[in-house]
Amino acid sequence: MLLGYLKTEREKIKRRKLKDRLKFCGQKVYIDASTVLRYPENISIDNYVHIQPGCKLFGGGGIEIGRGTIFAHDVQILSQNHLYDADDLKYLPYDERIVDKSVHVGEYVWIGARVLIVPGITIGDGAVIAAGSVVTRDVPKCAVVGGNPARILKYRDEQIFENLRKDSQGYIELYKKY
Repeated sequence: MLLGYLKTEREKIKRRKLKDRLKFCGQKVYIDASTVLRYPENISIDNYVHIQPGCKLFGGGGIEIGRGTIFAHDVQILSQNHLYDADDLKYLPYDERIVDKSVHVGEYVWIGARVLIVPGITIGDGAVIAAGSVVTRDVPKCAVVGGNPARILKYRDEQIFENLRKDSQGYIELYKKY
């Protein structure tokens, strides 16, 4: 019983340290202790965001995550890439230069398990990203996308989304305790 308590306390301390290193961290944010944050000083997380185990956020180019967004396990977000295609390329397969491209995740987005989001992507409010997807293009508001590369499968009802957002009916806001 005591070992379980100590493990829980260690995880709380680690989560608190992760949050303290972020550029911005809103209220009621849950970040699992196993989450990897690279360049956390370039990562902003709004209120009521929930990040499950095994996620990796590489914030070198900047990452912004909107209110009420939920990450399933093992999500990866990249915001930098090596320079591999330029007139003055110095080495193969790429050179030492890094290209920063920020990633913006809107409000109330649901990102499924093992999703990969590449640099420079914007995901619109209310979007759903199916498990295992590779997001290589911007995702419109309320779109449901899936696959590799991710493509639009359908759209959620935007009026229902807006009514729920107006009434602050976010899942984490109502049901999760921190």
